[in-house]
Amino acid sequence: VVLTQTMFVNETYVVYFNLTNPRAEQESPAVSVGGTVEAGPIDADVVTLGMTKLNDVRLGVSNGTDPLKVIEPIFTVLGIEQSNPIWMVVNTMTVSLVTNCDFATGSIITISGLTGSASASTTSLTVDSDFAASGDWDQGDGNLTVVLTQTMFVNETYVVYFNLTNPRAEQESPAVSVGGTVEAGPIDADVVTLGMTKLNDVRLGVSNGTDPLKVIEPIFTVLGIEQSNPIWMVVNTMTVSLVTNCDFATGSIITISGLTGSASASTTSLTVDSDFAASGDWDQGDGNLTVVLTQTM
Repeated sequence: VVLTQTMFVNETYVVYFNLTNPRAEQESPAVSVGGTVEAGPIDADVVTLGMTKLNDVRLGVSNGTDPLKVIEPIFTVLGIEQSNPIWMVVNTMTVSLVTNCDFATGSIITISGLTGSASASTTSLTVDSDFAASGDWDQGDGNLTVVLTQTMFVNETYVVYFNLTNPRAEQESPAVSVGGTVEAGPIDADVVTLGMTKLNDVRLGVSNGTDPLKVIEPIFTVLGIEQSNPIWMVVNTMTVSLVTNCDFATGSIITISGLTGSASASTTSLTVDSDFAASGDWDQGDGNLTVVLTQTM
């Protein structure tokens, strides 16, 4: 810099200039200042000295005030799980995020790869979080894009909830990733896209049922029935054996149909001896017994 005005002794002068950070992490280099003083025929050298750094936190980054200390913004925690692996139901996704620096208001988080959902695309999918209330959902690509309306601070755990509807088809959990951009003025910084962490745990009795958009078709894997007596006009005990491929919660309904020809009149309170219900709705004409579970199977 060549001075166009005199700098006076013991006055504080502040200089501002912009550089663009590289797309690579680095520590702050050694920075010095020197020069020459205009003094006629022969200028005088200014002693070159190392400059003083603040060594302070900026945007949540240790020593982030030091010149050209550069970090790669990433999520250090990026977990995702679902509430329900059963087809056709509303399924709550729970996302846990921690960042390695502050993400300012206006930053963008994109969760991608949630393919197979039955939820239609919308620009206003409800999101329950500390930093945004809605997001842009793209059904085809399975992407949820959220613009921050509040800053996310470094090393804080943020939990995000949103609902998707499971498809009417079985599928394995797709690969899900998270990335985005950090709001940083004229040029926003990319957040490295990383695969999200799945719990790989059991939910509702389903192996890996916590993994997002792992979907199963609920069925009976054992479904036996027998009677106690084939003689006409007698009381005949039906014995039904059932095994399910997932938990059937309280309030679920079991319908045994096709028991036509019985002399038992229709009733809304046919006695049932089971671990999950004490009565059922019997329809003589169709031969249907409908039981509402009062205990989980």
